[in-house]
Amino acid sequence: MGVCANSYIPGVLKQWREPLHSAFEDRNVWSLFNAFTETLKQGNLAELPKRTEALHGLLDIAVGADILCERSQHPSLTINYGVDLLASSRARSAQLQHRSPY
Repeated sequence: MGVCANSYIPGVLKQWREPLHSAFEDRNVWSLFNAFTETLKQGNLAELPKRTEALHGLLDIAVGADILCERSQHPSLTINYGVDLLASSRARSAQLQHRSPY
C-alpha cells in the first residue's frame, strides 16, 4: 500500500496551500506531513495506519532520517550520530524550504 491514491493529491495540495491549522502554515516537512494526514483522514480509516507508516518512510528518506536505522544496526557508527544527524537534518531541511511544493 502506498501513501495515497492519485485522487487524494488535490486534497493534499489544498491542505498544503491553505492549512486548516495555523500551526502548519510554515513550509516544512511537518506541514507537508499534516497536509497528507488531514487529507487521508477523509478516506478509508482502516487504511490510515498503513498509509501513515508509508508516509513516515517516504519523508524519513526525504530528510535523511532513514540513516537512523542503518546506524542503529552498526554500533560503531553511532559515535558521532547525534552531530551527523543534526547537521544533515538541518541541511536537508534548508533545501526543502527553498523548494517549491508545486
